[in-house]
Amino acid sequence: MEILPIPKPLPSVPLYNDINKNNIIELQLIINYIIDSSSLIALDTEFTGLGRISDGIRAQNLEDRYKALKNVVSNYALVAFGLSLFQKSPKSKEEPNCIQFQNHSFNFLMLSQQDYMQSSKSMKFLIENGFDFNTQALKGIPYFPGENKRKNDNNPLTQYNNVMRRIFNRILKRARKVPVVVHNGLMDLMFLYQSFFAPLPDKLDVFLADLSKMFPSGIYDTKYIADYVIRESSSFLSYLFRKEERMQLYNKNIKNSQYIKCLIKKRINFIEELKKEKIPMKRPLDTGKIYCEQYAAHGFCIFGKECTKTHNLDVILDEQMKEKLKPSKRKRRKDRKKMRLEMEAEESNQSKEKEITSTTTNSDSHIHNDNDNNNDSNNNNNNNNEESENSTSKINETNKNIKENNNENSESTNEKSVNEKENTNDNSNNSNDKIINKKLDNEVKKLDNEVKKNEIENESNEEKPKVLESLIIYEDQKMLDKATELEKDTPETLSNDSTSLNTNQVFVKNFKTYHSAYFDAFMTGYIFCCQCIECEEEILNSDHVNKLYVIGKSLPLLIRSSPFTKNSEHCLKILETF
Repeated sequence: MEILPIPKPLPSVPLYNDINKNNIIELQLIINYIIDSSSLIALDTEFTGLGRISDGIRAQNLEDRYKALKNVVSNYALVAFGLSLFQKSPKSKEEPNCIQFQNHSFNFLMLSQQDYMQSSKSMKFLIENGFDFNTQALKGIPYFPGENKRKNDNNPLTQYNNVMRRIFNRILKRARKVPVVVHNGLMDLMFLYQSFFAPLPDKLDVFLADLSKMFPSGIYDTKYIADYVIRESSSFLSYLFRKEERMQLYNKNIKNSQYIKCLIKKRINFIEELKKEKIPMKRPLDTGKIYCEQYAAHGFCIFGKECTKTHNLDVILDEQMKEKLKPSKRKRRKDRKKMRLEMEAEESNQSKEKEITSTTTNSDSHIHNDNDNNNDSNNNNNNNNEESENSTSKINETNKNIKENNNENSESTNEKSVNEKENTNDNSNNSNDKIINKKLDNEVKKLDNEVKKNEIENESNEEKPKVLESLIIYEDQKMLDKATELEKDTPETLSNDSTSLNTNQVFVKNFKTYHSAYFDAFMTGYIFCCQCIECEEEILNSDHVNKLYVIGKSLPLLIRSSPFTKNSEHCLKILETF
């Protein structure tokens, strides 16, 4: 039989979905849907440190080693979470030996809200492999490790924390039916437990019992399978991945030999647009100002760059200067009150003057009437005396009667004049009040109109601030231009006509140093699928499940619950909610 040469495929990296705080809320439903339809879940993490050997992370006693690793997990932080989901496709008649999987990979950029340590070696390793700490600080998904005490907190950061924990809980739900795959995954599982589930238990037995309850369909470690089942010469991740890529092409060229074909699905279509959009943050009180009042007062805003209000200091200063030029509401009220009192005093003085003049004219008219009546009576008496002296007695009597009648008439006229005065005064007071109110309303309207006109005139007459040269001077302008340039070394992608991407269709220049959470998760899942074919699916038996590789140990760590150990209270409470 002629032996065919083993083909050498081009190094390749799958397309992936970059999940950060700008798009996780919108994409959580799609991520949950893909998790629910997956046949295999591969996990990987990146963290800021591994600890020191002198601290006991390689202790021979597993209980002591677990305590040392627990301190590492509590002091350091998870910065990236890789999730690669494989869905098995039905076999086609055209390629009966092909076992095809569809793949979705996600890279969750995480940002712990607790203070944590960073190892210089780990930082150098991550930076050399393309990790950007600046992007992590700006776009990382905020989370609170340990117990979820902030579940109902009003802090806007807890919204991201709750969404991330819901996604991890959805993984646990799906893990009841499908296996979970890791590569040398003891630290990965400990960081995931601490970050998105609950605080790590104090004892190793309790932690292992919790893992067996969280992942009832089993956890598979590809490093353990490579070392103890297949007996590979080397078992580090990138070596196994490149070898399996070659072997699948070799199996395809040999008749009656099964091979793996992985179809990398396209990125979620609107994910790039969502990266640019800002999620509007909830504000306790919005005063309608265009600038952020918290930033203007303290130079700090809890929303940061995601704040919907401007943090531009020039805009803040311009608006504050305009506010100072405007009269305050308190001053306006004082001015209106003062004006009202002055107008009321003027109106009262005018009414008093009118009353005095009316009373004087009425009294003069009554005096003239009385004098005229007396003169007429005297003339009549003189004429009667000339005619006859005998009628003097009668005339005197008639004069008495006339005087009495005149007195009665004068009293009645005085009473009528008093009543008329009172009525006229009442009517004049009512009319004066109405006139005063109308005048006051008109004056208030005039004041408001004048204030508005003044504001408009001030705004129109305001000179725009002059743009002056900055006092910060750059010695070399080229350095400033270089800082704004984008990196041009990007991997080549598919043409627009293609709808999918094969693992051999993207070329990467620096494959040897490439490393990330999502890519490690993808390689882990791909290797596991290939290992299952190589061992004719014997790996899926119970002999190789729930066994984790332990550095420096000849035996794996068994994930199982003992009848003498109980699950942690936090684990039972969370799993009861499923």
